[in-house]
Amino acid sequence: MSPDSSAIQTLAEALDRYPIAPELGLLNVKQALFTLSQVFSDNHTPPCVQQRTQGAILSLDHIIRTQPIYDPLLFVALHEMLDGFEQYVLAYGLGEAYLHIALPRFEQTGFCWRLLEQKKEQAVKRPIHAYEAHLNAVTASAMIPQMSQLAGLGEVSFHLNMESQPSQKGYFKLLTVQPFDWLQKSFPMFSWRHSRCRNLEYEMVWLASSYALAFLSAQLPRGERQRLLDSMSEWIRVEHYRAFSMLFTRLHQEVVIEQGDSLVPGALQSAKTTLIAGQLARPERIAGCYFKALLPHASLTQTSSPLLASATQYTLLGRDVLSSWLCVIDLGRQRLAFAQSDFMGCFSLQNMQLQSLGSNRWMCHFDCGLSAELEIDSELFSVLDGRLESHSGEGFELFVTQQCSRNIAIAIKGVVQLEGICAFSLRPSGSTKNIWLTAQGECFVEPWLTGSRTPAPILTELQSLPTRVNDVKRTGYYQLMFTGGVLWVAANLVADLISIASGASFYLFSREQKVCERGLLHGMEYYSQIVSLDVGQEGRFALLLAGHRCAFLSSSVAWCDKLPDQLSVTKINQLNLVKHEHAVWQLASRAHHEHDFVINTDNISNFIHYLWPQHSVESASNYD
Repeated sequence: MSPDSSAIQTLAEALDRYPIAPELGLLNVKQALFTLSQVFSDNHTPPCVQQRTQGAILSLDHIIRTQPIYDPLLFVALHEMLDGFEQYVLAYGLGEAYLHIALPRFEQTGFCWRLLEQKKEQAVKRPIHAYEAHLNAVTASAMIPQMSQLAGLGEVSFHLNMESQPSQKGYFKLLTVQPFDWLQKSFPMFSWRHSRCRNLEYEMVWLASSYALAFLSAQLPRGERQRLLDSMSEWIRVEHYRAFSMLFTRLHQEVVIEQGDSLVPGALQSAKTTLIAGQLARPERIAGCYFKALLPHASLTQTSSPLLASATQYTLLGRDVLSSWLCVIDLGRQRLAFAQSDFMGCFSLQNMQLQSLGSNRWMCHFDCGLSAELEIDSELFSVLDGRLESHSGEGFELFVTQQCSRNIAIAIKGVVQLEGICAFSLRPSGSTKNIWLTAQGECFVEPWLTGSRTPAPILTELQSLPTRVNDVKRTGYYQLMFTGGVLWVAANLVADLISIASGASFYLFSREQKVCERGLLHGMEYYSQIVSLDVGQEGRFALLLAGHRCAFLSSSVAWCDKLPDQLSVTKINQLNLVKHEHAVWQLASRAHHEHDFVINTDNISNFIHYLWPQHSVESASNYD
């Protein structure tokens, strides 16, 4: 008895369904193979044929469970497999003497078997996308076959506009794993668009917290942690990230897109930026967020960083949720971190020529053709007679990184590669570009170099970014005592009240002030404006202001449901700041007796501007 040719016919029909409805087609192919395997088993088919059939079933089962998208290579491989089965059935019908012609197709590791095995090993769960398929007019008779076609791709529903004419206007909503480009090519009768029913901004806030919690967790077993991070990062990249180059349309050849393959937030942003002649675009990560930086390409010939900064336009793309590989460099006094994507190379002094730019500024020219401005403020060397002289007699090398399209060389003792995740701040300090955290509990600062500072437009852009999914509604006032007064802070201004732990602080050596500045980390947010209300002692609590990078340190904090009756409020300009250890500001009163100071929604902006005028949004035009 020969194998049932009807099973081969069923397999061919199922395979024809695959390009139209990938998942349904593969389910039909799997069922046809299962039927074929039963026929082979009943007829004592050679082991190599049965093994290939069972292997194909297992591979398809893995692919189907990961919700497959259409794969043209898989389609070719399945056709090659079908041809092999057809050849075997034909040879079997002609007699055993002809089987030797067909069996090599199963004994040898052909393309189809290799690809099916590869697909089984590389199967990854794919995220489900929400799409809208629009037609100008849909009649009742045409709606059913169209819904049937789309139903083969996933969950489909029809949404009708509020009209009552025979020809109704509406759209189909489709939940599927299939990519947008494939839908456009396969169903050109529809106008496709991404469904925007989800609040993507707040979804990113939730994802940022979830991914960071998994990345920084020391409790999860290593394998389980890595599997969790891999699955989350794959979903985040597909749903919320896109290649930086996809944000632009080019109307002229004389444009430059740096790091165009880098993935940045904003996967569903539909409007593209048109680049014009002489323009350069690059992604820039500042304060834990990605920005689209546009600047005139010609300005790169300028060596003055203020000129370059003033010519750059910044547009916020969103928080950087995912981890990145870092180059952590050793400077002797401290270690700093820079994104590996900005790393240009490490060079010995023998491969470099030094050129004076005047005003104690120097340009390094390396034998490979790369040039970089030298970060002159270093404890490792001095420039003497146009040469770099080591202070300790020990050797060092030059680490070159990019900041805002400028190559900068830093003298280092060594460099290591680590994986880190970027902390976030709504109000980044002028000298700190990013704060990086590692899974080992280490904290590294990525500073601005060669006198650069956080660009003023960044402060305004960050105000539009949501930071919390569900803000806690607080009422009343927090009472903080200090020498010469009492500070009353409206509870609705407070992001959190936390106890101070040693692991919550980080320190950055400021090249400008020649001191070690203190910052405070809370979760994935950092606060770099620290105010102490206690003289000569460490505060036990930190009161964090929402939407700002200010933290008040105090040994005691009390809460009241309302302000005391007949409270005499003193103006904020009677407050005084005194510089304390680690650049922490000591709060005091200029008055000779105790005064009450109130901070609420009416004067919070004035308070921030009074304490740090150079860092407030109100003074962004004078930001330095």
